[in-house]
Amino acid sequence: MDLPFEDLWPAKVDFKAVKSPRAILNSQKLFLKQRTGGVLDAEVVTDECDGVVTLKFILEATSLDQKAAILTVEHSSLNPYPCKVFSFALNRDHVRLREKVVPSLQTPNQAEFVKCLTGIFGSDLTIAVIESLIARVKDKAETELVSSSTQEMRSPDAVASQ
Repeated sequence: MDLPFEDLWPAKVDFKAVKSPRAILNSQKLFLKQRTGGVLDAEVVTDECDGVVTLKFILEATSLDQKAAILTVEHSSLNPYPCKVFSFALNRDHVRLREKVVPSLQTPNQAEFVKCLTGIFGSDLTIAVIESLIARVKDKAETELVSSSTQEMRSPDAVASQ
């Protein structure tokens, strides 16, 4: 097919590589599950109201039935970028964690959004939450194992076999 004119779109823009914040968060939840061996999962909760899309990224320790929201993203329903990211992990000194105001950062494009997520996921606060959830899952599994071993030792079949 002959094109009627030359391509005026800038070569530096890779239109195929652009992903929405939701798609990026969904991919990160898969990576989290893989990296933790399924011990942790994540949920991306989406809400849309008055032209604003809100995404919440929530860590889940399903065996504990515990969740921890680590970030929220807001953007226009028409345009995913710029978007605004809210997370206590954006507060570098973590001194104001008990305040109700959650630190936020405006990200103008996908590259800046990814950079922001990298900082949040690698923050001391996020890592502490993940390590805490994993430790509690392991404690629960160990407690259940000890409990079931103790019950097996007390069962009439175990006593009769001695």
